[in-house]
Amino acid sequence: MKKEQVLEIFGQELIQEVRDYALSQFKNTIEGEANTKERKKIKEAYRNLSGEDKELLNRMVFDSVDRTIHYFLWMFERSDNFKIHFVDGSNLAELSDGLSGELYTDDGWIKKFSNYQSSERSQEVKESIVDEIVDSFNRTPEEAKRIFILTLNNKEKFNAFKLIIPNIPPNILESLIEMTLSRSSFHKEECEEIKKIMREKS
Repeated sequence: MKKEQVLEIFGQELIQEVRDYALSQFKNTIEGEANTKERKKIKEAYRNLSGEDKELLNRMVFDSVDRTIHYFLWMFERSDNFKIHFVDGSNLAELSDGLSGELYTDDGWIKKFSNYQSSERSQEVKESIVDEIVDSFNRTPEEAKRIFILTLNNKEKFNAFKLIIPNIPPNILESLIEMTLSRSSFHKEECEEIKKIMREKS
């Protein structure tokens, strides 16, 4: 079986059996029949929210579910102890340029397989990339460099990353570029493009 087929099978099951199921439970709680005391309490509280607050809560729930799946997949991308294998023994992280990145974009798993789309996903993806890089850099620069290189390796992630370059502290970007190019010139083209954007936005 081709690697694209393996990833599609995994992506479809993940989205439909995990993401959509979790979101359907949330929708059922606030919109469906309240058959327990706790659900009645939640439904009543939701009904009393303003339209704006309801929209904000919906976005927060969608974001929390998507970020949980995103970081779960990202763990398997970088873990040396745990892997996701298909029945034929294929390591899914090795079949993909970035498992967490498979979720998004116009031909990503959410767009293809989910019954619950979100118009805010592109912005949330951008914010999650910033969070990953800045937070990891503050913990350990080597970990941030690893994430940075994964981003450069994935076309969709890199395109999203270019849009949020102004949101990342310049000193962090400069350090990551220096660390990346000090080992190899493989990503020189992408790094030069980042530096050009930095100059234009400064």
